[in-house]
Amino acid sequence: LGNCSHRFIDSYEYLPAHLAFDEFKGVDRQLHFICLDGDNHQVVQILRTRCKKTLLKYFGRFSPQARANVETVTMDLNFYYQDIVRACFPNAQIVIDRFHMIQMLTRSFNSL
Repeated sequence: LGNCSHRFIDSYEYLPAHLAFDEFKGVDRQLHFICLDGDNHQVVQILRTRCKKTLLKYFGRFSPQARANVETVTMDLNFYYQDIVRACFPNAQIVIDRFHMIQMLTRSFNSL
């Protein structure tokens, strides 16, 4: 896979029941995508880009059964992550992470 730094999962037949999506500044201060197992915090994958097309292609490689087994995806408020979850994980619920919820509430209170 040309866009990944390393393949962390050995098979496209398995995904953890609980995933977590985020991004971080990496090489050349570009934003990279990271996906973690939401239970044990082990890295599932790191991609060099967080572009919607790349993420759809990557998760589309997993078997329908592996994608159907995903129960939750925890993420920030990035609107296209929600599109990816809906397209790739038919049984998953979207969970907004606590940090971003508190950040959003704090900003709202500060604007008052």
